[in-house]
Amino acid sequence: MSVRFRTALRCVALCGIAALPAAPGAAEADDARPLAPAELLRQAFDRRYGADTHQQMTLRLRSGGREVQTQRIEVVTKMEGGQLRALARFTAPPDLRDTALLVLEQDGRPDDYFLYLPALGRVRRVSGAQRSDSFMGTDLTYEDLERRRIDEFEDLRSASGSVAGEAVVLVSARPRNPAGYERVEFAIAPGDAVLLETRYSAKGSHAPFKVIRFPREHLHEEGGYSVPRRISVSNLRKGTETEVTVEMLRLDPDVDPRLFTTDALMREAELSSRSPAP
Repeated sequence: MSVRFRTALRCVALCGIAALPAAPGAAEADDARPLAPAELLRQAFDRRYGADTHQQMTLRLRSGGREVQTQRIEVVTKMEGGQLRALARFTAPPDLRDTALLVLEQDGRPDDYFLYLPALGRVRRVSGAQRSDSFMGTDLTYEDLERRRIDEFEDLRSASGSVAGEAVVLVSARPRNPAGYERVEFAIAPGDAVLLETRYSAKGSHAPFKVIRFPREHLHEEGGYSVPRRISVSNLRKGTETEVTVEMLRLDPDVDPRLFTTDALMREAELSSRSPAP
């Protein structure tokens, strides 16, 4: 299997929570009691990961100020028993069209990945060990796209900062397991626990080598969820940037659980339909 096909998509479901509560007896919203870094980070993750979604998105890779690659993907995600189920199917470019990836999140062990290659007419199991690999030549990796959990991090620290003029809490953490970075810093708006930036640093360096931005003006708010419709990924080492644009977004779609099976992959089931194709 080629490296290009092995570095397949792990899709992200996006969900939300209510605004942070005020301290008991506080008269004004500004008097809200600051949360501990772990609790703020947990709420930020809850806001982002877990809702059922149906999305159509475009990934554009830019280098030296010019666009060098474009991919289009349709993604359906569903939470079942607290675990993520995701199916992504490429619609462009032509050499990737109908290539699909099924991701089944597992408790206590690596997730299961199944890749459908239409040219071969078969489903192949893909190793999930390459979490820090580039995703299809873009500046994204598996680690960037996967669902985050608070228990994946340790040595949490917090500081004050700002993003695009908005005050944020910078929660820095170290991954518990081997990763493609030494520390990660999450920029979170304390008022509603919205994640606005993620910054990755290498060992021995305080400056990030990669920054992922979720601009406030491109967040879709619905039913208490906050879903980014535009994501910018800057690789400061390579001088490249990948922009993810969501052209179609539907929250809580009517998705048949049978869609998340290898049988549905082989039948090239329609992601937008209620049931897999017979």
